[in-house]
Amino acid sequence: MESILGQTFHDYEVIIVNDGSTDNSLNIVKNYCRENKQIRCVSTKNQGSARAKNTGLKYISGDLVTFVDADDFIENIMYETMISTLDGYNADIVECACQKINKYGRELWNIDLVNEEINGNEQCILHFMKQKNTKNYMCNKIYKRELFEGVQFPVLCFSEDYYMNAVLHSKISKKVVISQAFYKYMIYSGQSTDIRCLSVKRIDGIKAGNMVADFFSYDKRLKNYASLYACNYALFIMNIVYGRKYKTVKEIIKHMRPELFKSLSHISFNMLHDIREKKVVFQCFLILISHSLFFDFRWLFE
Repeated sequence: MESILGQTFHDYEVIIVNDGSTDNSLNIVKNYCRENKQIRCVSTKNQGSARAKNTGLKYISGDLVTFVDADDFIENIMYETMISTLDGYNADIVECACQKINKYGRELWNIDLVNEEINGNEQCILHFMKQKNTKNYMCNKIYKRELFEGVQFPVLCFSEDYYMNAVLHSKISKKVVISQAFYKYMIYSGQSTDIRCLSVKRIDGIKAGNMVADFFSYDKRLKNYASLYACNYALFIMNIVYGRKYKTVKEIIKHMRPELFKSLSHISFNMLHDIREKKVVFQCFLILISHSLFFDFRWLFE
């Protein structure tokens, strides 16, 4: 909140969704609301990130939309720079680079992006779906509010932002990417974005890819990119489960298989021209055949 209030851009509103917090967060938020009329709090029972964002969207009155997670912070010139860029280019979405940090504020790694202007609806969709010089996050982007009309985050625990960004990018005609790392993304042990955090809910990442493939069912090329996202997410899960207790691994893979089978059924093999994409698909077939074989022979695909 302090990093938002410290922005050099001042014409904004803040909608805070108190998603069933059980600590002192609500009292802290109420103090902010009393001191600043630009801040509004909406309290709900705990319902998860996707529903919380959908709730927040209902209360927005401005022309632009962005998101900040509760444990992150932003550089003080972020919004002034990005809104100026959006206006100057008459863009629908502006995206900036990020830094991932630990709870002490120490930089862990940069998420680098380069300056780029993307024109035309088809190119904007492809830019996101190819996952080149872009990220799935909502928080490093500013969007025109009108893009959210008739759209909601799917109720998933992982990759709901991937689905939402795919839908939003399908509605735009211009996007601008800037290289400044304005957004500071905090990583700490146990949070959902911690790659060591293992749960059956991780399969939602594959589901999100399948949902996007269904959304782009009219275009084989876009459907392929979405299915490859799902397949890559399956490999990501397999890397997490490697070395875990057999019972845990078996349970995860049992739930993962139907979604992975659906992902592979969406793939058009004649459109796989990159050897890396082919390796991803072959590894996913190996998972379906036998996860033990996958762990034994995955070194062949390195």
